[in-house]
Amino acid sequence: MIRKRFKDPSLQLSDIAAELTVSKRYLSQAFRQRGTTVHKQLMAFRLKRASVMLSEEHCRHFSVEEIAKRSGFKQVSHFSRLFKEEFGITPSEKRNQSVFY
Repeated sequence: MIRKRFKDPSLQLSDIAAELTVSKRYLSQAFRQRGTTVHKQLMAFRLKRASVMLSEEHCRHFSVEEIAKRSGFKQVSHFSRLFKEEFGITPSEKRNQSVFY
């Protein structure tokens, strides 16, 4: 479900629970038992996808802002802050690490 709808910036717990036909409480507890939350998993998936896009040659023409939006983030500043917290470098630094021929 997260993989399917991660690009939707308004995606939230209630949407995921409704689509899976479970309660929000049940879904939250299921993630909590695995030591995480729905929100953390969603953000991790979005950040991983953005990291891949920053490294892919066919995405080279996209700006960092466009990659953030295509990964489900509303604001590039929020994306950049979370990206640096997760990977220790900025999205631009990640892009510059990739070698394109």
